Amino acid sequence: DLWTMHGYVLAESETGWGAGIPNGMADEAYLGVALPPAAHHNVVAFQEGVQRFRIWMQRNGFQDTPLAITEYGLLFAPDTLDAVTLTADYFDATTTWLATAQDTDIGYAADDHHLVQYWAWYSLDARDYPPGTLVNPVTGELTGLGQALLTK
Repeated sequence: DLWTMHGYVLAESETGWGAGIPNGMADEAYLGVALPPAAHHNVVAFQEGVQRFRIWMQRNGFQDTPLAITEYGLLFAPDTLDAVTLTADYFDATTTWLATAQDTDIGYAADDHHLVQYWAWYSLDARDYPPGTLVNPVTGELTGLGQALLTK
């Protein structure tokens, strides 16, 4: 058994931009997380989202269950001229944090209290969300992001 989540930094609200209120949370009078679109690329906001989910797991008796982030990444490009570098830096910072983040209060004890046991970047070749795409789905060649990650 394991819990899964998506790790996108998106606003959680009934209206407006983002992903809506997570299923099952309305029962807890959960009002969501109000974030501006610029937060979509914020590493700290990503970390806080994972930590909030791990706290929920701990409070509901699931601390001793692995957590998999089945997809995460950037769905839209940073508002900058150097979007590839910022996206590569986001990828690097988040994967480093995922590999090292531990907390004895909320982490998975069987994995030395790491917060996340498995994760997957989205996407290898998505046509709908190109900022995080690593390979051009038509040509099979690395995108600018794919090339940038090879040098990290």
